[in-house]
Amino acid sequence: MFKVVVLKALLFTLFSFVLFLSKAQKLDLKFEGYTIQDGLSSNTVNDILRDYDGFMWFATEDGINRYDGINFKAYKSKKSDSTTLCSNIVFSLLNDRNNKFLVGSSEGLNVYNPTFDHFDRLLEGVEVRDIIEYSKGGYMLATNKGLIQLDENFKELRRINATSSGVLGLLTTAFNCVLEDSKGRLWSGDFQNGLHLMVSDSVFVNYSRLSNKSVGNFCYEIIEDHKGRI
Repeated sequence: MFKVVVLKALLFTLFSFVLFLSKAQKLDLKFEGYTIQDGLSSNTVNDILRDYDGFMWFATEDGINRYDGINFKAYKSKKSDSTTLCSNIVFSLLNDRNNKFLVGSSEGLNVYNPTFDHFDRLLEGVEVRDIIEYSKGGYMLATNKGLIQLDENFKELRRINATSSGVLGLLTTAFNCVLEDSKGRLWSGDFQNGLHLMVSDSVFVNYSRLSNKSVGNFCYEIIEDHKGRI
């Protein structure tokens, strides 16, 4: 009996020591910063993505930067060159399940062409703030002209905003972010009217300070945690 008690005590002490070390290691975080002095085009970074090849991409206010672990490579817009970004003010990045790399900027949507290492223009004249893959097929974009659904070949299927015929409950024409949650529900946000939840193809519910004082009207990003909370 004594041996059992001692063994339990030793195991408990060992477990406590390992737990202490694990917590200590977790708290020992080190960060390394990168600025224009290190090769970034701008110190304002709007989005960060790691692609399937391991490259890090940074969406900045002055183009896109690709980082290979040593050097930064900049991609910038040239208005007369259709193989460059639509704009240097880049908001959003998406590397989809088919390894297509999409870029949303203040003046349109681009897709990366890895063969020629350039960006083809897909959609111009619209501010693309956010891009997601959509379970109903293709993509959904949050733009200054509404939620725009594209098919897998980037053909526009639908444009949804407050002025769209038959759309109810939507208070805005300009969106800042969009999310499809684990239940297949589509959420969108903007800078003035808070959150919108699409409950059917043409009906939305608004969550803003008017309906819930704990909710702000400025919505910059929408995420879902591991418990399904928005």
